[in-house]
Amino acid sequence: MANEDRPYGLVPITTLDGQAPFTEEWPLLPSLTLIIYKGQIVLYAGTTTPSTTTYGVTPNTATCPAGKVVGVAAEYYDGVYANKTSILVYNGSRHIFEIQSDGILAVEHQGHYFALLNPNSGSTVTGHSTSELDSSSIVGTAKTLQSMGLVGRVDQRDAAVAHAAVKVRFRHGVCYEVDTNMFGA
Repeated sequence: MANEDRPYGLVPITTLDGQAPFTEEWPLLPSLTLIIYKGQIVLYAGTTTPSTTTYGVTPNTATCPAGKVVGVAAEYYDGVYANKTSILVYNGSRHIFEIQSDGILAVEHQGHYFALLNPNSGSTVTGHSTSELDSSSIVGTAKTLQSMGLVGRVDQRDAAVAHAAVKVRFRHGVCYEVDTNMFGA
């Protein structure tokens, strides 16, 4: 049976120590006019000292963001600072996420690293990201997400076809280099 092709970005499943997913509130840069979709990777932007103009998050637009990953947006931001000045984010260093693969993901690819497809796309109607795991990006280095196996739902057990739901985590040292909780401390 084929898996449905409906990319939805990154969805938190659990934390690395088995706890329920949690969010942290991060300020948005007042100058930010880009849309942030729920399930999209967000990056740390600005200085390490909180201020109203130089500290906050910005949406990821790269297939393999380097360095400043904060985590995954837990809500939609329409790009209008007057409507929202902060956003909830699932901490990238502590969570395991689910994401849909664009192609076939072989069982032996568990533990390998992958890049994203459509890192800054989404729906303004639903507010959800349409990012997905780039199954053809296994060759090479400096990929964003590490595959941790398939999601064990009945509707997503078939890895032999495209669009399987995959458990992933961010790659330490490539995506983030310091604990994001340290910023502003």
